[in-house]
Amino acid sequence: MEQLIGRAKFSAKCVKNEIHNILTTLRLTRPTHMSSPQAKFHMNSLKAFQQLFEELTYMHELHEFDIVAYVNPFLEVIQSDATSGELTAVALEAVDKFVSFGLVHPESPKSMEAINTVAWGVIHCRFLSNGWASDEVVLLKMVGLLLDCLRCSAGPYLSDFCVWHMVRKCFQVSRQPNASHLLRSSAEGMLQQMVLTIFGTQKERSQRVRVESVEADADARRTAESQGPKLQVYKPYGFRAMHFVLRFLSFLLAYGVLGRVIGGGDPRSRAMCSASWQSEYSTRCTDEIVERVAEVERST
Repeated sequence: MEQLIGRAKFSAKCVKNEIHNILTTLRLTRPTHMSSPQAKFHMNSLKAFQQLFEELTYMHELHEFDIVAYVNPFLEVIQSDATSGELTAVALEAVDKFVSFGLVHPESPKSMEAINTVAWGVIHCRFLSNGWASDEVVLLKMVGLLLDCLRCSAGPYLSDFCVWHMVRKCFQVSRQPNASHLLRSSAEGMLQQMVLTIFGTQKERSQRVRVESVEADADARRTAESQGPKLQVYKPYGFRAMHFVLRFLSFLLAYGVLGRVIGGGDPRSRAMCSASWQSEYSTRCTDEIVERVAEVERST
């Protein structure tokens, strides 16, 4: 599946615009206590983004620039528990633009490493809660970015285990306690799109195996001159990820049947059962499926 939006004409300018946006947010949300961990993280983030902006000052294209290098500062903000929801939302929106505008594409250097790094960074997203309404905005941006990572042109090169964790995270967001109807329905819709993408594009993904030469260091290059260039094979995710998702869906069906059996035919008892099980519904499902997945990995 190709990038969601046409590839950006001036990719470096797109990155510099997002750096400017997040620097503005960092200055506006500066903590009052300068000795707190939040203040230290803010200062380090300001320095990191200012340094990155200086490196991109005289660049217009990012063909020779490492994708992971300019994505990492944004991912550090996303994964830090010392950031507010507002700052995390800005970082998520910036990375979403990089993915949607085609800055992470299969022909770019280290694109396979970059798309997996982005996906794992979003999966481990953390932030300080400022109120449930603002938290839901962050959760919606997080799930939307996961879906865009899966559907972008570099999405087929996500690892099987990463794809499974993306589906798991989307399900967890849809089952957040006290979630609004908007958050629940939106996350469920994106989860449906994830499943359709995983199972509906397998035939196309299987034809995207890439073989590239890998640059080695000086010592390795001397010893490998007689053996020819070293090749790296990049395979798209496939049946293993589909197997994980199918097992997860089967567990969800099993727990749904169990809830109906315990609830019985009385509407009040079903409502009580639903309320008591809703908080532990996601936790029990995901914990058990992770254990089963670990068993499958050990056996394979």
